[in-house]
Amino acid sequence: MPETDGEIMTVEAQELRFRTHREGEILDITDKTQRIVNSSKLKNGVAALFVPGSTGALTTIEYEPGLLTDFPIAL
Repeated sequence: MPETDGEIMTVEAQELRFRTHREGEILDITDKTQRIVNSSKLKNGVAALFVPGSTGALTTIEYEPGLLTDFPIAL
């Protein structure tokens, strides 16, 4: 494992899979992501999320009722 200032850096990888059913579908993955972070038992660090492929996207935005109407129009 790589060492930084005498401390060991732990790397953990988990995977989430989602299936969408229509173009422009918006999924809230906050709870599932939070459960994975909590299950890691790590106290400090960074969670990096990645979406493979050319048609997926990942963003941080407040998931509220108007979002489902307003955001697709903006796209």
